[in-house]
Amino acid sequence: MKKVNEIESCLTYTNLHDLKETVINLIQSVAPDVPEEDIQIEIDNRNKQGEGLMSQDSLSLHIQDRRINHDTVIYLKVSPSFDYYSRFFKQKFEISKLVLIIVNPNHQLDRLTKLTSFITEEG
Repeated sequence: MKKVNEIESCLTYTNLHDLKETVINLIQSVAPDVPEEDIQIEIDNRNKQGEGLMSQDSLSLHIQDRRINHDTVIYLKVSPSFDYYSRFFKQKFEISKLVLIIVNPNHQLDRLTKLTSFITEEG
């Protein structure tokens, strides 16, 4: 059972392009062997496969790649919040928290100790 590295941080951005670039850079900081193009493809594929909505204000992004050596979850409070349209709920949500899940699919992972409190805490 591998221990997951859990990191909490805040992120301020100016526009959605800036947010996307910063998120990709954060992912590359913990998974340097995964090229930016592969990260973008993985994010796009995950978005097509299913909903990343975890709560009314929390969204997850999964990156799974065999080149990831250290499984990491980054809990980000983002400012300003941004709008996300849920196809499942057919409504718009205001997202203020991102959970970046960066894992190797071959690893068996320990539980995430901070996930529930991060999602349920206000603001």
